[in-house]
Amino acid sequence: MLTGLAFIFSTILKTINPSFARGYATPEIETFFQQKDTSCIPFPDLLEDQPVFRIADKNAEFQGGMTALLNFLGKNLHFKSDVMNFQGSFYVTFIVDTIGNIRNECIYERFLTNEITPMEKEVLNIVKRMPAWIPAELNKKKVNMRIILPIKL
Repeated sequence: MLTGLAFIFSTILKTINPSFARGYATPEIETFFQQKDTSCIPFPDLLEDQPVFRIADKNAEFQGGMTALLNFLGKNLHFKSDVMNFQGSFYVTFIVDTIGNIRNECIYERFLTNEITPMEKEVLNIVKRMPAWIPAELNKKKVNMRIILPIKL
């Protein structure tokens, strides 16, 4: 059972807080076995006919900040030991709506092309159980924001 998530902390920090990554090269490397689910992030990205932003004046934030998010994931994300023989990454995405609720969660980039793995299912279940976030703000108005969390094993 995996209880520590130190190996994904810096990646999550760079993803949620782009200013953390300033000055660091963050090239995206796709491996041949990953499959992007283009239905996860439609174009245009809308939620109930309202735009979904990726960057705002004030980005959506987990209640209690990054430390609280990492603690939540560390306490709730548990993989069976037989799954830990696999190394790789996948991306879960969701929308934080204007009142902070998690919506439209899905695996955006996954291990296999035709099925969601048990690890990915576990992460989706955890995301669905997340408490409300602090919504994003743009021009002092609350807006929908897309979050993409990388999970690296």
